[in-house]
Amino acid sequence: MFSAGLEPPAAGFGAAAFGAAGFGAAAFGAAGFGAAGFGAAGSGFAATGSGAGSGTATGAGSSASDSAALASSESDSVALASSESDSAAGSSLDAGAATGSGATTGSGAATGSGAAGFAATGSGGAAAGAGRAGASGGVHDPVSSERNPALTRTFFATPFSADRSPMAFLSWGVLAPHRAPTAARDPPTLMPDGDGFHPAHPQPCAGSWYTASMTPRAAPLLIAALAAGCTSRSADSFGLSRADQPGNVLVFNNGSEPEYLDPTQATGHPDGRIIQELFDGLTEYDPVDLSATPSLAGSWDDHPDGRGYTFHLRDGARWTDDSPVTAHDFVWSWERVLNPVYLARYAQQLYTVERAQLYNRSQAAVLQVEVEGLAPGTPLELVSSNLVAPQTDLNLRDGPGGAAREEVGAGTVLLTTGRVDGGWVEVRYRADCPDLSDLPALLDCAGPEQTGWLPADSVEASFPVLNQRVLTREVELLDDDGRPLDGLDVGDEVVLLTRDGERARIFFGLRERYGWLPADALADPRGALVHYTARPLPPISWDGEPLVEPDTAAPEPDATPEEADVIPEEADAAPQEAAPVSVPLSALESHPELLGFRAVDDHTLVVRLNTIAPYFLQLTSHSTLRAAPRQAIEAYGARWTRPELIVTNGPFLLEEHKVRDRFELVKNPDWWGAQDLRLDRVIAWSVDNLTASVNLYRAGETDLVVANDLPKEFIPILQGSSDFEVSPALSVYLYRLNTRRPPLDDVRVRRALAMAIDKRDIVAVTRAGEMPASHLVPPGLPGYAGPAGPPFDPEAARALLAEAGFPGGEGFPELKILYNNLESHKLVAAVIQDQLQRHLGVTVQLENREWKTFLKSVNVGDYDISRGGWIGDYLDPTTFLDLWMTGGGNNNTGWGSAEYERLLAEANAQSDPDVRLSILAQAEAVLNEEMPFIPLYWYVWVELKQPEVGGYYPNLLDQHPLRTVWLDR
Repeated sequence: MFSAGLEPPAAGFGAAAFGAAGFGAAAFGAAGFGAAGFGAAGSGFAATGSGAGSGTATGAGSSASDSAALASSESDSVALASSESDSAAGSSLDAGAATGSGATTGSGAATGSGAAGFAATGSGGAAAGAGRAGASGGVHDPVSSERNPALTRTFFATPFSADRSPMAFLSWGVLAPHRAPTAARDPPTLMPDGDGFHPAHPQPCAGSWYTASMTPRAAPLLIAALAAGCTSRSADSFGLSRADQPGNVLVFNNGSEPEYLDPTQATGHPDGRIIQELFDGLTEYDPVDLSATPSLAGSWDDHPDGRGYTFHLRDGARWTDDSPVTAHDFVWSWERVLNPVYLARYAQQLYTVERAQLYNRSQAAVLQVEVEGLAPGTPLELVSSNLVAPQTDLNLRDGPGGAAREEVGAGTVLLTTGRVDGGWVEVRYRADCPDLSDLPALLDCAGPEQTGWLPADSVEASFPVLNQRVLTREVELLDDDGRPLDGLDVGDEVVLLTRDGERARIFFGLRERYGWLPADALADPRGALVHYTARPLPPISWDGEPLVEPDTAAPEPDATPEEADVIPEEADAAPQEAAPVSVPLSALESHPELLGFRAVDDHTLVVRLNTIAPYFLQLTSHSTLRAAPRQAIEAYGARWTRPELIVTNGPFLLEEHKVRDRFELVKNPDWWGAQDLRLDRVIAWSVDNLTASVNLYRAGETDLVVANDLPKEFIPILQGSSDFEVSPALSVYLYRLNTRRPPLDDVRVRRALAMAIDKRDIVAVTRAGEMPASHLVPPGLPGYAGPAGPPFDPEAARALLAEAGFPGGEGFPELKILYNNLESHKLVAAVIQDQLQRHLGVTVQLENREWKTFLKSVNVGDYDISRGGWIGDYLDPTTFLDLWMTGGGNNNTGWGSAEYERLLAEANAQSDPDVRLSILAQAEAVLNEEMPFIPLYWYVWVELKQPEVGGYYPNLLDQHPLRTVWLDR
């Protein structure tokens, strides 16, 4: 599982966090920040914004009126200004006031009507201060423009990114108390340096706070830590105790804003943590040993041959719209994961199921008419076609090796003529619509047909989505009751889902709509052009017993599993060794009935596997294999995960979701296991600043810092803290190489880059006890020993680079390393940037992007080198090895190998576990040789946990179902 939170610990605010580059000694007053203010040497409020204003200097605490005292044009900062008439020394908007006298002294006191104030006096960098509550309770909320006695307006601080400015930045935030002030305590904020932590002096408690309103950078949460509530810390504990908190409410920071709440689309760890609580699985992870425990499936039966399971769903399990959860929901959801229309990036999680990989690659079809003696309903594997697509941008040639003509882009689908000449293949196309995947263009394409030649080893067979169709006239999209949903135009692309007499049920991807259309309005412009070489698929043995002579009664092609007595793959099935046949595209359709799972009835799900895979039961706990609500998805399209529309079936309900702010989950009283839930509410913040996250915990504002969300400065000093935990992780940090782009398409270049990196320098930066990775699969899997990859050898790396045509790096193009916006990634990238320059003479630039933008860039191949992290999804090498299959949703490197996939298939056919693992090691050796990525290190889990949190255990996969968690308060 890819994760934004699975990172080497980040510095957050720079090398010293709240030290020299952050708060200095952090004298904290409302407008002037008292003595030390911001800066390394007690320079007070010496900062300038990139926008309209400039900061005051030397600790001169001054009022802030309508004009900006500090402003920035950056989108992630909010200027210290307001259109309100707010002065820092007396208006109703005050959160505190400060005055300063020079660079080393300052004082401040809260005045006006603010509910609480921050103030400080400082002397040369050490700060102490006291804030006084304002006389009256009412304050002005600048967001809602209403008076609210529960809110107070105050400052928060958040850093610029390291490549913009080391200075901190001030802005307004809105804070709300959630517990009453108590006795004096230690301040929550730590200032780590190389020798230890240097906290400010104790100060009286001004109350405890959490943010009621957050900016995109979530910086108000930082000030929540600075103003944390009064409670105690044991001598050996890092965080303030939360033992006095009322109610069974678990609070933690979930890291980056999840990309998806849709189980079939999510891949990130922040996504999975929320999905796991909202959606139930057939099974759930045991929190200690990760074995599969019964969940929606109260029980299951193993099949006699070890290649399948029959799951028995519980009676009474319901969706939150009160409809029953059935086996059909899992059939629909799993088909949605595998259907190539939906581009699910985790589809390989189901590749163990019979025919799943073929289906996901559009290489499994059902015959619609008789062809060469094969009856309608016969399931077929599509082996090859007369369609090819270049793997990289190529120039068409006049003839084999002839003069170059126009360029065709990577992935452009072209027809072959059938002519080959040595290592060249002839293709045909129409100049104004050469791409066969552009269905509307083909519908009206009238350009003259042309031919050209391409290198045969630079193209691969193409298998476009079988059920893609084009509308030949304007039609109304209708719902199940015949009511109009939308108007569709000539040339609109849709996907045929099923037929019902003269009607066709379709998916209109442009607007994510489902509905019915007249079947005669659908056309396939490719149907007469495309031919496949196909072979019949063997029937599926649904009970795991040897097959008997199949029933020959074939259902209609549009029959569903629950409607058909015999499904298509059991009808007139031909032997696997039957001779291949040539089949036109017009004779084929794809049907869910092809797949190796079916609902026998509402409570019985049968699953057949293509290999002995004892880890499959763990996979049924994974978020991808949890059922999604068909009724909500088909009704609302992409909007279905909004809190007011979402339909779930898990132990918790989504009560509130504020994007880039927080999730609030509440106990689901109608969940089948609600009587055993011990948490009433869960609050999950979405803060991707790790220093802010840790300070929230330090302040007693959260119960957990989830695995690997600890800045590196904290880790050495946390050793010995009773609430600090380190445990092994089945996880790897790596750099993907885009093999589609020269010079990374040359294996010699890829190996040279790998051999020029000294991974010991990287783990010296990450500092959490990580191990340099000599290959992909982390250690710890019983019985498996991965083969070592290329060692650190700069001399051999230089020789390889010279052999590839770049002696001493001469002529080597500048590359970019893409990473998502955590400071830790920049630290790692900077080490590699330096090593490649020193050892190879290669220039590398660094580029960071926000998590969702980063994912999009990786998914579309818009990068040279990109960071990646992978958490194993189950305890088997294939959870890492299956990622790199050709076209896999999480491969994203453009690399593929027939030999590699042959070895994986051979391993999966083995019943002897030792032989199987040996073959998997051979497959990993292919990765070591080809280097589509560079493994850098293997993780450990490092986390913080309040002692009151029970049922939350360390494990290899960092899986912690909250149904087993309790709070001992």
